[in-house]
Amino acid sequence: MNRAEQLEKIFSELYEFVPLHSESPQISKINQTKKKMYQLLEQPFQKRIASLEIFNNDGSINWTTMKIITAIYNDQMYKYTNIPKTREDIETHKLLKARECDDGFELNLAKMIVGDNENFPYRSSYYITQFFHNLGYNETHDGSTRRIWVENLLKCYPITDIYNIVTKGLFKKRYFIDTNKDIDTAINDFKKMLQYCYSANEVCDISSAFDLNLNTELLFSNQIESPDKTLNDLIEDSRDKLIKGDRQGAVEKIWDALERSKTILNEDKKKGIKALCELCASDLDSELFNNEFGALTNIGNDYQIRHFETTKKVINDDDTLKYLYFRAFALVNYAVRKLNSQQENNVEVLND
Repeated sequence: MNRAEQLEKIFSELYEFVPLHSESPQISKINQTKKKMYQLLEQPFQKRIASLEIFNNDGSINWTTMKIITAIYNDQMYKYTNIPKTREDIETHKLLKARECDDGFELNLAKMIVGDNENFPYRSSYYITQFFHNLGYNETHDGSTRRIWVENLLKCYPITDIYNIVTKGLFKKRYFIDTNKDIDTAINDFKKMLQYCYSANEVCDISSAFDLNLNTELLFSNQIESPDKTLNDLIEDSRDKLIKGDRQGAVEKIWDALERSKTILNEDKKKGIKALCELCASDLDSELFNNEFGALTNIGNDYQIRHFETTKKVINDDDTLKYLYFRAFALVNYAVRKLNSQQENNVEVLND
């Protein structure tokens, strides 16, 4: 059972323990199940769920909290299971990355929706309600502070709904025409909010606000989950550093992942590489992969990637760092996929 399947099982159990009404909730079981769910989440999602209290002071269920937990679960499952195939998929993943990086994501977005950000149309209580109704959400503003109310509401929505709100509501041209606001200025401001999170660069239209390079994003959005948690963490750390513009750090981490991959099948590195190359050789000769591992190992040893003695050569050129990163990333990615395929085949044999 992979992590996504485990998370789905635990989440189902959580709702089994939560009564439809608030009488006699199974407090101990619910808290234990929440803890199990926490352990299956990635770090940004753990951070979002850690401070949430499922119970009110009187012991009853806090249903707003349950909505937020459900949104966190849906976000994590989306990341685990969705392999981007369309521009919409890719943009949704980028928006999710922004949400993961910035604790103020919902508040900043709320300010745009209600018009507390001066570059966006102002919305009174009535028009906030209308805004959500027009998008198909049955929400009615309760008269409280507008941006805080919207912020709390957004926290209850999964990223797929947030994407819908942004693309079909926040940047609907009619709202800008009716209020004499410049939509390009608003898009640029939204761009800056994302830039704060993951160092976006170009802006031309609403799609470019996500700073997309389709080939790069499709590569990055392929979730790599090996049997080894340390390897997974190294890969994820390398991707985060590259997105944030730390190319040197990204190269160092992906080289650590490359070295780690060599011992997945055998603690003896030479035997481990041989076994891994044989596993990779489905249509290509194993010698090709052995040569690639060897070439990348030599690069890591000769340049300031894994070693920083004064005798090691420094790489200053950004394009060279990007080339090296993606070369190593592609090899690790391919090897992990072959490892996963082998495991799946072994499971099928055992089940037959």
